[in-house]
Amino acid sequence: MPFTHIPAQDFNTTTWSGGTTTELFIYPGTANYQNRDFDFRISTASVEVEQSDFTALPGYSRKLMVLEGVVTLNHEGHHSKKLYKFDVDEFEGAWKTTSKGRCIDFNLMTKTGISGSISGQALNEGNTLEKELDNKDQWFFLYLLTGKLQLSLNANTEIVNKGDCVMIENESDVRLVLSAQSNCELVFAEGEIS
Repeated sequence: MPFTHIPAQDFNTTTWSGGTTTELFIYPGTANYQNRDFDFRISTASVEVEQSDFTALPGYSRKLMVLEGVVTLNHEGHHSKKLYKFDVDEFEGAWKTTSKGRCIDFNLMTKTGISGSISGQALNEGNTLEKELDNKDQWFFLYLLTGKLQLSLNANTEIVNKGDCVMIENESDVRLVLSAQSNCELVFAEGEIS
């Protein structure tokens, strides 16, 4: 089973009109965000201005979760939603979307025909979290927002530090065990390519 541990220092951070963005993963690996030729992309971003306009991404669905701060997303002609830590909003990339408020967020962008979900969770030092990954999920992604944990997957054990990511391409039923070495905040993304 393919298993990739990406340390925080390997990520590239760039600027956008409202702050900075860090691409954590893009699939396929040959894809480029600017070319809009990816199937899915996972990133974090800082929103450092009080109001900003989102880049249009027709042909993609988006899920955004706040990691720090508070932001209100307004999707013209659709809905508005105020997001606090670990709250998620789902919207289409073609919608006209504006934000109000400053935050750091986690983003999942998926091409039409690809489903996915994101969630956040705190794990206190000394506690363990077990996750069953079933074979319908083609990929599973863990981003460690804060803390340090030990990850065990079958016979493999890894130490994951703040800002690191782990990508698992799931081909069969597996059990993932996460043991907090300190207080942790984790972000999960998973999905299925249909």
